[in-house]
Amino acid sequence: MMDSSLSLSLCVCDVACLLMDLFRKKLTSKNLEALKHEIDLDEHKIPINEVYRRYGTSPAMGLSEERASVLLERDGPNDLTPVRRTSEIVRLAKNMFGGFAMRLWAGACLCFFAHFLEL
Repeated sequence: MMDSSLSLSLCVCDVACLLMDLFRKKLTSKNLEALKHEIDLDEHKIPINEVYRRYGTSPAMGLSEERASVLLERDGPNDLTPVRRTSEIVRLAKNMFGGFAMRLWAGACLCFFAHFLEL
């Protein structure tokens, strides 16, 4: 009972690691095919009692404290990762010098230069 859930959880961890590698690297057809072959989940096909047995849980009691602590230690807390934020200075620089703003800066410099030519 524990061996099948352990092997399934290891397979899921392998798939998660492969996904992280794919997002870091350029997605190639070879990597995509490897990912398709790695995913072998059948929880949606088997009876619900088999799913309960496989994961060591029940609808009435849920996970035992022991099983929950093992999963918490192995997978970590069920938290969202914080959003990576750019600094305020970088955001200001992108707004001041990116895209259409550069045309506005060029126009302002030309107007400033034309004003001094008139003097």
